[in-house]
Amino acid sequence: MSVAIHDIHRMLAAIYFRSLTPEGKLKVHWLDQISIVAILQKNAELVHQLDSLKSLAFHAHEIGDMDWQQEICKQIEELEAQCI
Repeated sequence: MSVAIHDIHRMLAAIYFRSLTPEGKLKVHWLDQISIVAILQKNAELVHQLDSLKSLAFHAHEIGDMDWQQEICKQIEELEAQCI
């Protein structure tokens, strides 16, 4: 099983590593703090979008609308394809 990593997660990791002091403590520059807020917002939007689509796909499955479910699953796959 592979773990998918989205670009926003890579951005957060880059900020984390660049913010480590030689002693291993985290000291985040104010510009990076602003970036973190923007990245966290994008992450929240991605999570919300995926969760909403998965909920809709389950609802489509429950009501037996396979065409709708396939459409939703295609959208989910497109979002997940952004993760490498």
